[in-house]
Amino acid sequence: MSERFYRTLVTIALLLALKGAYALLISPLATPPEERPLAASTGARAGQGSLESGDGDSHIPQHRRDLLDIAREHLPHAEWAARARYAVRTSGSFVFADDWEKEENSNRVVFSPFALVWRAPESSPDDPPLTIVCDAAALEFAEKFDIKNPNPGRVVGGSLQGPVSIRGPNGLAVETRNLSFSEASQRAWSDSDIEFAYGPHRGRAQGLELDLIGKTGPRDHDKPAIEGIRTIRLVSNAWFKLQPGAADNRRGKNSPQDPQPDAPDKNTPAPRREESRDAPVIITCSGSFEYKLEVHVALFNKNVVVVQPTGPDARDRLTTDLLTLEFERELSIGKPADGAVDSASPPEPATARSEAPLGDLKFRWLRASGPGTQISSDRSQLRARMDELTYDEPGRAVVLRGVNPVRMVQKNTGLKCQEITALLDEDNQIEQAHCRGAGTLMRYAQPIPESDEVALPGVDFSARWEGELRLEPEPQTGFNTIDLQKRVVLTRPGGLRLSAERVKIWVEPDDSSSAEAKTRVKRL
Repeated sequence: MSERFYRTLVTIALLLALKGAYALLISPLATPPEERPLAASTGARAGQGSLESGDGDSHIPQHRRDLLDIAREHLPHAEWAARARYAVRTSGSFVFADDWEKEENSNRVVFSPFALVWRAPESSPDDPPLTIVCDAAALEFAEKFDIKNPNPGRVVGGSLQGPVSIRGPNGLAVETRNLSFSEASQRAWSDSDIEFAYGPHRGRAQGLELDLIGKTGPRDHDKPAIEGIRTIRLVSNAWFKLQPGAADNRRGKNSPQDPQPDAPDKNTPAPRREESRDAPVIITCSGSFEYKLEVHVALFNKNVVVVQPTGPDARDRLTTDLLTLEFERELSIGKPADGAVDSASPPEPATARSEAPLGDLKFRWLRASGPGTQISSDRSQLRARMDELTYDEPGRAVVLRGVNPVRMVQKNTGLKCQEITALLDEDNQIEQAHCRGAGTLMRYAQPIPESDEVALPGVDFSARWEGELRLEPEPQTGFNTIDLQKRVVLTRPGGLRLSAERVKIWVEPDDSSSAEAKTRVKRL
């Protein structure tokens, strides 16, 4: 299994733009305006003061013209917004609606239809703003709502109703229905299907849940009592299509003619891609996908399958019950090399405003676990079955473990052992290997068939041991050494048999891709 196969999983972090989408959504809706809104209507009641825009309408105030120009530029997929009866500007955000209505005996207000344009304070001027369009937005305030009040108070709950369309920088696109938010339960959710995109990456799932971080200390009258997001959860049937090596396209805008993310279609040929770009990685799971922002850990649950094509008829594949990925922040210039921090200052929780860009994350560690975990590589003619696989990126170490012996087959060689550790060199080749515990190594005259129902070919060489096996390079000779320990038995066709407590073999490195290539023993 090539290291590139594992590295491509790093791009999962990009798809966590769902975090950014909802964080941006909460901020403009829950943060009170810093200046008196400029309403399009002159009345305080819904239905009063309707103003239609149009060229030559000199009676339309200039501030309304400016607001509707914002809608024309950034909301081409919501044409009604350019003629909205109510256009409100707050600090950094623009809200458009045709009607608003207060619900009886509650602090809820419904705006319909609803559109929002918001630019984050820290965003680049060249970045497109975040936009949200839906049939209606029902917002619940901590106190009685008054549209004339420039500080209506804290939003403590609400929902975006009907189809919800979110757009943002770097091709961010989210399509779902009926998003809800509750300050009291510190969560946000949607029970509907969700499709999303970020740059060239695509995904979909059934249901969305976000566990929010509540604000500590006394609650402010005006500011939201939510500091950020703790966990993003796609409830079930998550599907990701990730493009390794894709360049950031933060200045690009979404095409209004293609608002929905791509869905997989087996009958549609894949578009041509640049020679330097790797094939996309497809990740699916029938259970949930979770990303824990505070510790940078992603989890795929139940029937997890990871596939990456490596040629016209070849692919790398991983199947498991639970896939865990851990990321870490790149060290910033000026920080201590060891990443030490002042123990007296606890780390700041991940929030919409404190969280660094997702591009600062780098892959650290992977674990695939569960009975029947399997990896395969058509190009390398490799198959392996185990209960747990871990990959440590800094140490470049792959470890396979099992309650039952790990089984690995490559070309015409079969290996069984309780635990196998492999260290990769800079060319992603196995430099060292360590088989712990009793095991067997079989080399056959022909490739090993994939089906257990097909008879095995004749044995060319076999080894059995009860201690350990080590494969290591010997720089002074240029050979590889195979060191077998404790009750070692070697056999060859013709009745040749060798038994010893320890056997060390010097072999010439085999660079041949032929399945029938023989191991060239130089010394024993």
